[in-house]
Amino acid sequence: MQLDLPGDPQLDPTQDCSSVGCSSNLRLARYSLRITRQDGDTRNQEAVASTIGELTVGSVPVDTPFDLRLAGQSGTGQVLGVGRVRDVQVDARGDTLVSLKFRKPIGYIAGGTSLRVFDVSAARDLEKPALGLANVLDVAATPNGVLFVALQQQHMIRVRTADHFAVGCTQPLGSCAKPESLGTDPKFGTASCIAIRPDSDAALLCRGQGVQPVFNLSGDTPAPVDPFGVGAQVQRTSAIAFEPTRAGSRPAAWVLGNGIQRTCSGEKSILSRAFVDRANDKNGEADSSVPPIELGYAAADVAVDPIDPSIVYVVTPCTTNTIVAYRDRQPVYKLTEGAVPKAYDIAVTDSKIILIGEAPRVSVGNDFLPLQAQAIIIERTDPSRPPLPQSAAELTALTRTFDVPTISVRFQTSSSDQGFLFWSLDAQNIKVHNFQVSPDGQRALLNTETRYASNLSLSSCQYNADVIAHGIMLVDINGGTVLYDALTQLEFSQCSSNCITGANTQAGCEAFFRDGLQARGRLSRTPYVPSGGAILFGGR
Repeated sequence: MQLDLPGDPQLDPTQDCSSVGCSSNLRLARYSLRITRQDGDTRNQEAVASTIGELTVGSVPVDTPFDLRLAGQSGTGQVLGVGRVRDVQVDARGDTLVSLKFRKPIGYIAGGTSLRVFDVSAARDLEKPALGLANVLDVAATPNGVLFVALQQQHMIRVRTADHFAVGCTQPLGSCAKPESLGTDPKFGTASCIAIRPDSDAALLCRGQGVQPVFNLSGDTPAPVDPFGVGAQVQRTSAIAFEPTRAGSRPAAWVLGNGIQRTCSGEKSILSRAFVDRANDKNGEADSSVPPIELGYAAADVAVDPIDPSIVYVVTPCTTNTIVAYRDRQPVYKLTEGAVPKAYDIAVTDSKIILIGEAPRVSVGNDFLPLQAQAIIIERTDPSRPPLPQSAAELTALTRTFDVPTISVRFQTSSSDQGFLFWSLDAQNIKVHNFQVSPDGQRALLNTETRYASNLSLSSCQYNADVIAHGIMLVDINGGTVLYDALTQLEFSQCSSNCITGANTQAGCEAFFRDGLQARGRLSRTPYVPSGGAILFGGR
């Protein structure tokens, strides 16, 4: 196996990390290989570096196609780089050299007029300033790591991860966005979400009451085709999850109709299955052999089990069940309310189901503990069944928590005897509206909405504030730590102080907080609410 490595050492997982200023726990120590045959059979094994840029991978299937995923890890087990290659064919009668793009994990979060880019392993911004890309509603990365796709209401923009140039452009995104039209259809409305087929060559878009396939993502020109409906009662499509590809089967996806997003309101949701291929000269169609599932409640997200694609999960934050798993249109498992906070999003990897939910503050007597967000990490222990806990004790053992940072600003009071103080606001509750998990299940990139408040009196000074802060977090969900935290927009309902110059009015107090947080690097100077996101492994 030949590793295709990036030219920039800051993006190359094989570089000695001392040469780019990183800590020793970010030094590549070993390689692991995951081999998946087209019939779904999977095995894991170690790979050995034989020469610079080359690996010996050991035994692999011959005379049958298979997929490879290579992960490079530190001595502590942190994934520092990943590459993927599909449809490998090895001839038993001769040597086979496979070239694989091997890259650091990169995260993208859209919002406002910019696209934040992160080095997920080092927990730092990769691009400064952020990429200029306006009115982006959602972002998805191709599984092969070559592109990410930014979705606007009527357009999509394909961007190469190698240089952050749009396909067809020779300049950075700010100079040449190269939007590609999706076409207009009053019946189906504007686009709102995107998912990409496992082979990286087709996408499925949420379009009002239906979905729209787009083919040839990797070619010179993408091919959007006419949208089609996924159920007579669907008023809007909300989320899409592709099934893993299997030899001899048509590529398919599950579509959530009438799903909720930020609040518990709306119609009862519907789950439909759709084909996303060009079989029989059709450009995609609803699966008429599987009638839509009328859920009877409002769901927020959908996911397909990557090991057993017959199992489909939906997240239901507004009912007594947090997760419901379906097989053959019948519910086979329910995770009840109270076990986890309200979750609006779900991620499923090869070995885990991950939920990160809404969490309130916990009181002890007259005091409150610092706010902690909760993540539920459900491990797969038996390949013959979905990785779902079978008891309350088992579920409790799977819970991870991480502290939500406070926000504070240093100021000098108008009273000379007070001097310099910090006005700190404690987090009261947090909602995670969207999150992306790295394929190894170690780190998650979160879109957060946190309520902060204070009502304090110190000597003759009074401070009162109540604010909703939108932001981004990168968390280690195994260790329960916040690795990166940034605020992108503040929405005040109250803000005042009688002892800070200029902050005795609502407008003055808001300006004081914004200026102070921007000076400390905690608040984006261009406010925006984060929307879509993706974590990309490989391709850069």
